[in-house]
Amino acid sequence: MLFKLAARNVRRQIGSYLIYFITVSLTIALIFAVNNMIYSDVIDTLVDQMGDFIRPILVIISCIMCIIMAFVIGYATNFLLRRRKKEFGLYLTLGMTRDNILSIFAGETVITFLVSLVAGMLVGLGLYQGFMVIFTNFIDYVYTPGGYTFSGFGITLAMVVAIFFIAFAASLGYLRYAKIATLLHGENTSEKKVRAPAMWIGLLVVAVALFIIASCSLIGWMRQGNFFWHIGELTLIVLALLASVFMFPLCLAKVVFWALLKRSCCSSRGAGRFTVRQLSGKLTSNGLMMGTLSLLLAVAIVGPNIFLSMTGTMNEQLDSEYTYDITASNNADIHGSQMDKVDDVLEIIEEYADIESYVAYSRYYDDYDNELFLVVLESDFAKLCAIRGYSPPDFGGKLVRCAVSEGGGFSFVPSSESGYAGTMYIPDDLFVGGNSPDDYTVAPDEWRERLMPDCEILAVNLVSNDYDARALYAELMLFTTGSTDGDNVYLFKLREWYRLRDISQVGLFLLGDLYISAVFVLLSVALLALKVLSMITEDRPRYRALWRLGASEGTMARSLFVQMLVLFFLPFFAPLLLNIPLYVAINTLAAISSMPMATASLPGQLLGLSGAVLAVFAVYFLASFLVAWRDVKSNIRVEVRD
Repeated sequence: MLFKLAARNVRRQIGSYLIYFITVSLTIALIFAVNNMIYSDVIDTLVDQMGDFIRPILVIISCIMCIIMAFVIGYATNFLLRRRKKEFGLYLTLGMTRDNILSIFAGETVITFLVSLVAGMLVGLGLYQGFMVIFTNFIDYVYTPGGYTFSGFGITLAMVVAIFFIAFAASLGYLRYAKIATLLHGENTSEKKVRAPAMWIGLLVVAVALFIIASCSLIGWMRQGNFFWHIGELTLIVLALLASVFMFPLCLAKVVFWALLKRSCCSSRGAGRFTVRQLSGKLTSNGLMMGTLSLLLAVAIVGPNIFLSMTGTMNEQLDSEYTYDITASNNADIHGSQMDKVDDVLEIIEEYADIESYVAYSRYYDDYDNELFLVVLESDFAKLCAIRGYSPPDFGGKLVRCAVSEGGGFSFVPSSESGYAGTMYIPDDLFVGGNSPDDYTVAPDEWRERLMPDCEILAVNLVSNDYDARALYAELMLFTTGSTDGDNVYLFKLREWYRLRDISQVGLFLLGDLYISAVFVLLSVALLALKVLSMITEDRPRYRALWRLGASEGTMARSLFVQMLVLFFLPFFAPLLLNIPLYVAINTLAAISSMPMATASLPGQLLGLSGAVLAVFAVYFLASFLVAWRDVKSNIRVEVRD
């Protein structure tokens, strides 16, 4: 009987359960999608590439986010409970025991949980595929749709059950110990006017000034370089920005509504004064929540933009660090005395990509004139120049010093110094191995016998980087060591493989950051929606009074719409403004570091992420408004029938 009563209550109050159902379903879908990603074949590949620590870190992040989500679900469950506290109080008055009420509420929660679980899993199936497509495109991984895992499903089910037990336990505690009088009579206070307006105006000026000063300081901090020597300054700047974001929504609202209450249009026309007074009182009581939500949204918007802007930086750094597409040292004797192995290496490479050019040369070292130099023979230097399109001069059988060309070109300055033909100014990227040209000397081929061998190098340029670098790297490692986990993991260096490795690392950070951002957005919008609906429930007597005074349904609907619109989107305003200093800061960093972080797509990226958050807010706002207006309208019509 009690379970039937619970099922009937769920059917009758489906509108009240709508926000709860959306929140729980999205929570389950998000957990399901991320957990399946953690145990997917793609992450298996990244684990093999970067280390076993990746998956445990992602699982820990997922568990922490689940704890936060348990708070959201707990708040949502308590919202449903407090929304119906008079009903439960009436049950107690009619003779039901607390155990009966607990059983009814438990049955309602289980029904909602099962329906939400099924819906969340179904949504999670599509969400997982979408996340995988975006993630694999970001890290340049070929992905085939599918790949749901038993581990991902199992850990999701365990997390969801734990979340519901935690949330339900808090509600049971309230129902068991709440007094009947507390359940039957709710308290609702509303401030009649904005108190101390001068203080709020001053705080608003401080918040705006703090935001501007901190933004300008952030840009100045970027321009000075030597970031690691000024971490303390950055900490103060970030704290100032967060403080301004926290203060701004409440201060702005208090000043605006104080000004509106002073206007005659809000004190004598229609429901204008009612709307403004309602907002004024609610914003004071919910100021802490508004500031907290604004901070959460700031983190959700800024974090992903920073990681997305790092991709261009990585490509620029790789181009400067790796002159050639593929390089190899001779730690495994790939050529030199066994030159036939060079052909074997080239044959393996050609199975994956077309070779544009290559050069194989020896590197030596010598302590000529009591100074240690890296040495390249004249014939090998000619090969290096040829592959880069340069024409070396005639050395006349003498040594030639090398130096970095400031203009990036190629030039030779003769010298009368004994034993030296002169100085060769060459681009910084001519040699392989990371050493500067200042460390090199070019010697005649006749010096070969007196020089001490250092290593032998193979450098290859490919026609295109559109090839499976991960597979080629694995095969080259197998060729070198006889196993994929040998000691000589740095024998071969593939620029594309390092790019994929670095972008995969950023992709993992981005995955975790997006997960955290999604949780923060869901936390913000769910708390906001449930808080607003809870306040609207307490405002039923006021709407009945407004109805008695002659206000039409259209007037009350507009008043309710404006109240909810302000409460929903006020915390979003300050995080949206953060896009301005973020855009300038990224462009500043790009300018001083010559890195292509700020591109033409950056404004679209900033607005796109902000728009996605705004879209989630819009969906929750519309759903909340429909539920709230249905509640207000039904309450008025009950009075009319009475």
